[in-house]
Amino acid sequence: MGSIAAFQKPKLAEDLTILVEECLRDLESLNRSPHMIKGYGTDLALSLKFYKGSLEVLTDETIRAYFARVREQSQSPATQAGRRASLKAFL
Repeated sequence: MGSIAAFQKPKLAEDLTILVEECLRDLESLNRSPHMIKGYGTDLALSLKFYKGSLEVLTDETIRAYFARVREQSQSPATQAGRRASLKAFL
């Protein structure tokens, strides 16, 4: 039988997913285009696959490592810029 504390505390990935959903709703309330919101959602989902920690301990170094990985994957400059914009809107 698990502890009550473990049951009540969501996993970090779930916490971040909830925050991403809130960010996307905020963009929608600001009347951003559905295409932009979908793109940001995709970009942020990919970011969450890379980083599974807490926002409280997210560092510039981790963000730089993420974008180094994006560059290594031969992403176009436009894709890199989109990923940066998405993460900036989220943070």
